[in-house]
Amino acid sequence: MVNVPEYSSITIRGVDPEDKIWLQDQASQMGISMSEIVRRLIRDHRRRIEHHLQPSKVFAEYFGEKHGVEVPERTQLSYRPITFTEENEI
Repeated sequence: MVNVPEYSSITIRGVDPEDKIWLQDQASQMGISMSEIVRRLIRDHRRRIEHHLQPSKVFAEYFGEKHGVEVPERTQLSYRPITFTEENEI
């Protein structure tokens, strides 16, 4: 985890006017500030994506070494192609 101050600020420029109106309406309906809405949106989104597994980790879980498949190391830009020998065939 990154060590950051307890509170920090950002300025967001170029917000679509319709998005700003939506944000104002949401904040008004909920009785909180627009800043609090944005904080909640960021926090909720971060929590959602932190719990998603990367496709490579899912693949390794179901087809990795535990299941007799050697998954090649990832190269810088892509994965090396997997080659099958006769002993790998079903």
